[in-house]
Amino acid sequence: MKRSKLLSSLVVSLLLLGQIQLQAQHEAFDQYISSAVEDFELAGAAISVVSHDSVLFENAYGYANASTKEAVELESVFAIASISKAFTAACIGILVDQGKLNWDDRVQQHLPYFRLSDEYVASQMTVEDLLSHRSGFKTFDGDLLWYMSDYEPEEIIERFSKYELSYDHRTRYGYQNIMFIAAGLVVEEVSGMPLESFMKKYIFQPLKMQQTYTSIDDYTAETKIAMPHVKGKLDELRNYDNSAGAALISSNVKDISKWIMMWLN
Repeated sequence: MKRSKLLSSLVVSLLLLGQIQLQAQHEAFDQYISSAVEDFELAGAAISVVSHDSVLFENAYGYANASTKEAVELESVFAIASISKAFTAACIGILVDQGKLNWDDRVQQHLPYFRLSDEYVASQMTVEDLLSHRSGFKTFDGDLLWYMSDYEPEEIIERFSKYELSYDHRTRYGYQNIMFIAAGLVVEEVSGMPLESFMKKYIFQPLKMQQTYTSIDDYTAETKIAMPHVKGKLDELRNYDNSAGAALISSNVKDISKWIMMWLN
């Protein structure tokens, strides 16, 4: 009996010690992030640490609006910019799983209007190429066609067709937003659905990502918006609907944690 009580006491002591150590780690990490937000002149940030199917740590820092001093909350919605590309690639993968698309399909099979300055390269460009940043263009080539422009995605692709390749196809890395815009159009053509509708049906709804948006036009009066800032100063909230496959999503740290846990599962 005494041995059993001693063992029970030891287990409880170890659990308490573990909790104390974990709390100390959380406090140290919390302070580290808080200092980083200040050191890097960020207006605000939201952080989540995920392991397997659990959120181990989450917190919000700084301001969602530096002018009004509105604080960032865990529910604050940030434009996640190019993290949207991972969602576009996932949509392509879903269509592959559905048997409606192959990774090595030629882009022109699905987008007959897809053209490049080099006709042979355009004819050989695959869906996988669109997602691999090996198209033959330099990083950010053609970005002024979509950034702060009113061109529709199809017009962006058409205008980019006159842009000279910077490298031979599949020989060098070049970060490409235009190719991801094309990938979004492939999803729409193959699925028969707008890209945002496809994402909502196959990703956001199953994962219960209820505070994730594909356009700032979908924000409501209740949406807690983390405004964009440059070096801590308030910037303009912009609509990137025309670059859907590359940068369409806004979300908060709680919803993105669900997305991460899906990949860890």
